[in-house]
Amino acid sequence: MNKYRNRVVMAAVAVALLTTNARAHEDAVSYPSIILIGHTASVEAVAFSPDGKTLASSSYDETIRLRDVDTYKATKLDGHEKGTLSLAYSPTGNALASGGRDSTARIWNPKTGEAVQTYTGHQDSVISLAYSPDGKTIVSGSYDETIHLWNIETGEIVHLWSLKAKEKDEKNKRIKYIQKVAFSPDGKTIAGCIGGQVSPIYLWDVETGEMKRAFKEHRKEVNDIVFSPDGKFIASAGDDEGKILVWGVETDQMIVLQIDPSETQSIFVSDDILSLAYSSDGKTIASGGRDTFVRLWDVETGALKAKLTGHTGDVNSLAFSPDGKTLASAGGISQNRNQPDDRTVRIWNLTKSE
Repeated sequence: MNKYRNRVVMAAVAVALLTTNARAHEDAVSYPSIILIGHTASVEAVAFSPDGKTLASSSYDETIRLRDVDTYKATKLDGHEKGTLSLAYSPTGNALASGGRDSTARIWNPKTGEAVQTYTGHQDSVISLAYSPDGKTIVSGSYDETIHLWNIETGEIVHLWSLKAKEKDEKNKRIKYIQKVAFSPDGKTIAGCIGGQVSPIYLWDVETGEMKRAFKEHRKEVNDIVFSPDGKFIASAGDDEGKILVWGVETDQMIVLQIDPSETQSIFVSDDILSLAYSSDGKTIASGGRDTFVRLWDVETGALKAKLTGHTGDVNSLAFSPDGKTLASAGGISQNRNQPDDRTVRIWNLTKSE
């Protein structure tokens, strides 16, 4: 069996070489990865610029790092306090939005590294962001149980959706919050889900602010949602027995992808899925979870195409490059006390199989 060597990169300098693990699934391939270090705490989000030349990452270390994908040279952006949790590039790539534990959303100029706008309407951490396809608005989700739709130019709130619970969950003492928000590719719909409880995935009309639909098949908390590139489907996953549900936005069609239960029987291994990403051609879904693996799924057949090993902690975020040739993943807290927390970003080369 062939093995590839991973390059550990800080700025543009390779500082160590590691060998990837052997193929973990008889029918699934694996791919080599470049390991980017530099963050000093859990990496919470990754995002490619629309031209694919820059990879942004954010972390609990309060920084954003912008890396040239050819040289891996990094530019560090500082501004958020207590941690930077979410990232989103504008459609043109001329701006980068971030959300932090300081309750703010910020707009950065990636070329200068300057924060050009700060939005202060949320009362708690901003954990999810998305640009509208026309680049005129941003939607943000927060621990304050609200979703804000911002006019980028004026900073005004166009719509505010409040999902505050009328009663506290006294049994579990869990706080409800907005886990994830997403814009449909046509810009007409916003999707959102609530963390901290079993909850539907909601769809709202951007123009009217009215709820259009709610998907209710998940039986446990949903951690991530993502639209397919053509907008016809939404993929969702969470703490739901390793299941990824692919929904028809306008139909009753549903596809179920599921991690083999035999892979998550150890006390150190969870089947919770934390992150999803769709490839630009819509044929592949990537998933990452608490079990440290990144998996690639064939959307049409439901087959597991690849299982990528190397992270030592939660896989908090995933992003395909625009050309679909690489996949970036963000490493976070380790659920295994015998393994260190993962503070790395990995870039997987999907053109070479092991």
